[in-house]
Amino acid sequence: MPTIAVGFRRTMGALVSARARSSFGVFGAATVHGLAAGTDRWALPLYAGSIAAVIGLTAWRVLTKGGTNAPVQDRSRSVAV
Repeated sequence: MPTIAVGFRRTMGALVSARARSSFGVFGAATVHGLAAGTDRWALPLYAGSIAAVIGLTAWRVLTKGGTNAPVQDRSRSVAV
């Protein structure tokens, strides 16, 4: 994952890129730890769901070129009440 985040660094900025790399690393480490510990077998569906959600949302974010944010309203012409 860090390689992918570095590839999109120009698009999303250096700070966001660094946060993305650390977030994926922490998620991966926590997931491996939880699965390797073997004490939470009842939580396997939760692990599977969270892994699927992270992979799916990451793919969506990458494939839609970062998504589109709603335009910010021009406040220079707003009327004070």
